[in-house]
Amino acid sequence: MPFLALIGGSGLAIQSQINAIFSKKFGVFEGATISFAVGALALFFLAFFGNIHRKQLS
Repeated sequence: MPFLALIGGSGLAIQSQINAIFSKKFGVFEGATISFAVGALALFFLAFFGNIHRKQLS
């Protein structure tokens, strides 16, 4: 369980750096929107293709 917390903390640190870069280039609200959209799409594809892979194994 502590390893999961370490992974989550690392992900949060990376996400905050990405938000800072986007905020400088596009503005605060636009950067947050782009960051959220990319993260949501990545999570969707990970969940969708992860389920397909698990169904094929069983």
